[in-house]
Amino acid sequence: KGSFLPAPLPEGVEVVEVPSRVCAVYSFNGFATRGAVGRAYKALLTSMATRDLRPSFEAKIEGAVLQYSTPQTLPHKRRNVLCLDLHADDVTRLELAGANSPSRGRRG
Repeated sequence: KGSFLPAPLPEGVEVVEVPSRVCAVYSFNGFATRGAVGRAYKALLTSMATRDLRPSFEAKIEGAVLQYSTPQTLPHKRRNVLCLDLHADDVTRLELAGANSPSRGRRG
C-alpha cells in the first residue's frame, strides 16, 4: 500500500500508513484561538448528542484542529475544522446501519 505515492523530496521525510478513523467535524471561520476552538468543541458535542453520537475517550481530551489557510489570509476568510473521533460503539452502529445514512455529511 502507498506505492502509488511519489517519493518525498526532502531527506528525512517518510510516508507512513495510519489506521483509518471515523470523525465528527465542525467547520468554523476566523482565527483558531482557544476561545474559538472551545466554542466549536461545544457546538460539535451538542450536534453529536442530537444524533446520539459520542466522542472517543481520547477525543474528549484532545480533538484535532485543522487549519487550511495561509498566515496572510484575512480572518473572515480563514477556514478551520475541529475533528473528534467517534466512540467505537457508535462507529460500529453506524456501519451496521449503512455508511450512507441521511446524517452523513450533513451540517448541523
